[in-house]
Amino acid sequence: MNDIVTPFRQGLPSVRKIWLNLCLCLGLIAGFVLSLIGLTGAVLVFNGPILRMEVGHNFFDLDSSPAFHAAVDEWITNAHRAYSDLNAIEFVSGPGYGFAGGTTLIAEAAGNKHLVVSINPDNGLPLGNFIWEDTYSTSILKFHARLATFLSSTKWGRHTVAWIAAALIILMAAGLYPWWPPNRNWRSAFMPERGARGLRRLLDFHNLAAVCLFVPLLILVFTGVYLSYPGWIDPAVSLVSVARTPDPDALARTSGLGSCESRTTPGQAVALAQARFPSAKFVSLAIPKSQPYVVQLAPPNNVGDKGQTRVFVDRECPIVLTAIDGEIGVAAETFKALMHPLHRYLMLGHVGQAIAFLASLLLPLSFVTCLLLWLDKRKNRRRIFDNRVEL
Repeated sequence: MNDIVTPFRQGLPSVRKIWLNLCLCLGLIAGFVLSLIGLTGAVLVFNGPILRMEVGHNFFDLDSSPAFHAAVDEWITNAHRAYSDLNAIEFVSGPGYGFAGGTTLIAEAAGNKHLVVSINPDNGLPLGNFIWEDTYSTSILKFHARLATFLSSTKWGRHTVAWIAAALIILMAAGLYPWWPPNRNWRSAFMPERGARGLRRLLDFHNLAAVCLFVPLLILVFTGVYLSYPGWIDPAVSLVSVARTPDPDALARTSGLGSCESRTTPGQAVALAQARFPSAKFVSLAIPKSQPYVVQLAPPNNVGDKGQTRVFVDRECPIVLTAIDGEIGVAAETFKALMHPLHRYLMLGHVGQAIAFLASLLLPLSFVTCLLLWLDKRKNRRRIFDNRVEL
């Protein structure tokens, strides 16, 4: 019996080998996922120009500089006049804050999709419309944010991406330690080895690119983790500062149906908000079916892509229920507002876009480099094993 069992046990892989193979598989999967995230992220750096190319530059052309005050009611009226089958407008973006930097209206379309109407703010006339979900830029954005279609509707998918990105932050910090020159010979640390060829030269350039883009990539990964799962970081932020919320008592004092002769129009809501904060720019207007209007404004010291000032306007009567003044700096709100612009272009304009593009490409390039090095090392091990067998 033992003569049969012993060879069988010897043929089984050891626990260490099983563990190494498991780690290898997990590493390959995580690396592949990160390479996809980096590749799509590099493309999304130019999301605005891609959308302009896809739907047409004429959708966003302006005759002149847009007026400071937004004629929202005129925009909505002209849109319904131009498109008779247009549903009720749900969201309005001000000049420069809409899709691809335009002025846009959003209405619900068939199939739980959203129809985007681009507006010329100079004359209030629509420039065209498109279904947001049917654009290539939106498909890339969804794939980047949710990893894959079959994971898009599950929390497990978002958690997986967040965990992988968090692990990448730890690996980046750990990888910086062996590279750090012990004798502070920075010139040799940043210069590839002379005479190196093949994979050795590729490894030198891999290390050099990783070090040069270390800080931008760290920012992109950290902000990506926050945007994917803010619940991990918000508790730590709340220890220092707490974001403000609208006064619930003020929101509860909404007027009853028919309290005023005519209901508050979207344009009146924006005008009331701008009258309350005259130095702020109009960013967006949310038009819920029953809740108050929510007007977002960008104060002079605004940071981020969205307005930090929020004004809540009654739907029945033209009165401001409550407001959150964005000019009053709150650390938690500033931290959250910075996440999107840091993740998109590092808050450095076109230069930041270029750096973010290169840092995003570093993920798929690093995966390919590591894969080539592993395959070469495995090939050498196989050659050594074959030579021993022959001897």
